[in-house]
Amino acid sequence: MESSEIPSKRKSKSPPKEDLKSKLQAQEEVQKGEVSPTVWVPVSLLIAVIFAVANVCVSTISRHGSKGIALQGFGNLVGNLVPLVLVSNSNKKELDDNKKPAGSYLKWFYNIYFFRKMDSKGNYLENKWTGSVQWKRVVLSVILLVFSQIVTIVFIYSYKFAGQANFNTGVLMSVYSLKPAITSIVFFLAFKQTLKMHEMATLVLCMAGASIIGLSSEDDEKTGGQTIRTYLILAICFMLLDIIIGCLRSAILKYFFGSSPEIDISSLFNFIELFSDAIFIGYFMVLRSQRFEYTITDLIAGTISGTLFSCACNLVAFVNVRGKAGVCDAIIETSVIYQVVIEILVFSRFPNKMQYIGLFLCFSATLFLIYWSQIKKS
Repeated sequence: MESSEIPSKRKSKSPPKEDLKSKLQAQEEVQKGEVSPTVWVPVSLLIAVIFAVANVCVSTISRHGSKGIALQGFGNLVGNLVPLVLVSNSNKKELDDNKKPAGSYLKWFYNIYFFRKMDSKGNYLENKWTGSVQWKRVVLSVILLVFSQIVTIVFIYSYKFAGQANFNTGVLMSVYSLKPAITSIVFFLAFKQTLKMHEMATLVLCMAGASIIGLSSEDDEKTGGQTIRTYLILAICFMLLDIIIGCLRSAILKYFFGSSPEIDISSLFNFIELFSDAIFIGYFMVLRSQRFEYTITDLIAGTISGTLFSCACNLVAFVNVRGKAGVCDAIIETSVIYQVVIEILVFSRFPNKMQYIGLFLCFSATLFLIYWSQIKKS
């Protein structure tokens, strides 16, 4: 009688729970369309450097005031036109349910300004539009165009006043940390969105930092104390005005266009900016006829700043969608540090102790807001 032996089961080593969890998380990120941190982290750092360089270029042309804006027209035109060309090409390659070409180069444009056709059941048809124009959106686009012009003018005058105070614009840009908190207040007033305690704490920290920076000028005869302080306060006030107008522009985009999923907000923004660029270029041509005195360095700096700003804004949209938005924002905020260093190297604008404290408070407030938001999400 043969003895029946029960084969021993081999114990398979189960992967550690941490490895399994990280693999599952990686799979979820791929399904969401997120890319590897080895992509979005370097891109976020690149964006920070681009913003720093672009802002320093603005410092170069800001002495011309509103005339300096005209020098940015050609660069802005390139930066806003390229994304629209890419979107148009993508729209043209779209296929219908039968895998037949059904796209249109101007799909993004038609979706914004024309009514879409509907079937008998009341469903919107893809790539089908009526000939009726949505004039309300046209008027709103004109308002956004005006806001865009004002934002650009106010921003460059803020830099002009900073230059007259021999003030490091990297420290000035730390005041921009107020934008998330001010945006929350604007959206609370406009849309009754909840204003959270950590957002209020960020606002208080940023206001404290901005106040310290505003009172940081040396008040003595050698530096022309009172005049410098006046220019410094004007620079901060214009930067705050720039933030508020930008927030109002965002509110208009959200309220009137954000509720329509067929609208590509980035394309709408780039399209409006094209008209703004055309105005700047026309302004430049008028100034040339009036013998506007500028150097080739000014023209190069203006073109570079316009191109870099537009490229950076599109890259920000990429990393926020394809990466971890909170971490990306934190990395991008380091641009103020690079800008401070570049301004020291190029213009020898050394911040004093109070300005360093204000910079630290504003920068810390931004990181606090981003970190707290990430905790709430997790």
